[in-house]
Amino acid sequence: MKAPGGSRGEDRCRGKTAARRVVVVAYPQANFLDVAGPCEVFNAAKPALPPRDAEDEGYAIEIVSATRESTIGMSCGVGIVAHRPYEQCQGPIDTLLVAGGPGVWAVARDAEFLGWLRRTAPGVRRLGSVCTGAFVLAAAGLLDGHRAADPLAVMRATGPRLSEG
Repeated sequence: MKAPGGSRGEDRCRGKTAARRVVVVAYPQANFLDVAGPCEVFNAAKPALPPRDAEDEGYAIEIVSATRESTIGMSCGVGIVAHRPYEQCQGPIDTLLVAGGPGVWAVARDAEFLGWLRRTAPGVRRLGSVCTGAFVLAAAGLLDGHRAADPLAVMRATGPRLSEG
């Protein structure tokens, strides 16, 4: 698996405009589609993205683990390999998305990860989640004072089996 290019500074030294960095946060028992879907969407959007200059690389997509493990088991049993754990995720981020899935409750209680998310969020241009990933943003206090889609509709539809955790 090819890791994304260097930091913005390194790209400028090579004379290129850095790609807009998209970070998708994955964790054990995340929904595979909630991780892969945004990656595919941003990849498909690259040709339609207006270039900032002739050397613009579009989007650089990376998966970051919300744990210290690089191999992450998805809710469907598929394992994926993250580019890096969250502690090693440094540098500018254009878009940060937190995936949803049944493993969201453990992540929403992980004080170290939530602290990283709180410290990282102010420098991110776009912050979002897929489905129940919103609970992680809420646990970090990042939805306070903001409008958000209601993942509680998911809770009502799935009943107590999803909320157990």
